[in-house]
Amino acid sequence: MMDIQFYGFLHLRDTQHSTVNVQVSSFVDQVRIYASNALAVSRSLGAYDLSFTLLTNEPELIRAAHPEAAAELTIASIPFSTRVPEGVRFFSGHYKLDVFRYLGQHTDRYMAAIDLDMLAINPPPESLRYYVDNGVALAYDITAQVAPSAGADALRGQLEDILGRPSPGRWSGGEFLAGPPEFFSALTRASENIYERYLELIPTAARVGNEPYQAAALDILRHEGYRIDDAGSLGVVARYWNMPTKHHQAPFHAFEGSFMLHLPVDKFILEKISRRGSLAPGEALRSYRRLKWQWLLLELAARLRKWRGRRGTHRG
Repeated sequence: MMDIQFYGFLHLRDTQHSTVNVQVSSFVDQVRIYASNALAVSRSLGAYDLSFTLLTNEPELIRAAHPEAAAELTIASIPFSTRVPEGVRFFSGHYKLDVFRYLGQHTDRYMAAIDLDMLAINPPPESLRYYVDNGVALAYDITAQVAPSAGADALRGQLEDILGRPSPGRWSGGEFLAGPPEFFSALTRASENIYERYLELIPTAARVGNEPYQAAALDILRHEGYRIDDAGSLGVVARYWNMPTKHHQAPFHAFEGSFMLHLPVDKFILEKISRRGSLAPGEALRSYRRLKWQWLLLELAARLRKWRGRRGTHRG
């Protein structure tokens, strides 16, 4: 058994319906979708005897929206104190800094901060054991995935504006960060040092959310000599868009060997997987293979529910 603890987070505020890549009809619907995704990723990790904890500011909202998830998941309530501008895109994602702060003060030997719309589809690779045993940090380099849409020069320019110095322009995905507590403590320090500058630049930023300040903070740590390897090249994590993309994306079978798979547009598929109960090894992948074609139908149905809800509100 590998000595690694997985954490996801769900920051909730009913005035900020900050869903990403999914249509919801109400705030309760938003909470239910994300709680179901947390349940699915927790069960997929549990198939390989790996533990998952959901960090949140509103456990009672989760209990009200999804009693089954609240009863089964390990949920920890933590403070979220990061200053986030009202109405900014990816509002809740900005609070990832509070997750870094929490993990940096934790006693677990090695931890991974992951997104909720993910599945563990294979056993963790032996390569991961080296990083766990030796306390070496991991991040997920997605530069090649985001450069075609945002522009490589724009990404590098944003990082250089935040840092106030030249940068190689490496962009990290927010779905997977791993390391010992001292890594997350160092990441917290680096993030705090540039966070206000990141906020100042939002009006002209190529991208917003936790990824820009996280990528800049990782740049700082690497500049200081901190070793942070790429989890993607090790087969630890991959991101699969179940839709046409601007970057070149290999066929799905090329992703099937990864340990963890991030599925940004498949939150409804993950909800369906969560209804199937506990997962045996390999079952998460088999279930996703069977269901992945439904994503467009489920998204269109959600858009229709949302439209009907708005129409009913306007009539009232």
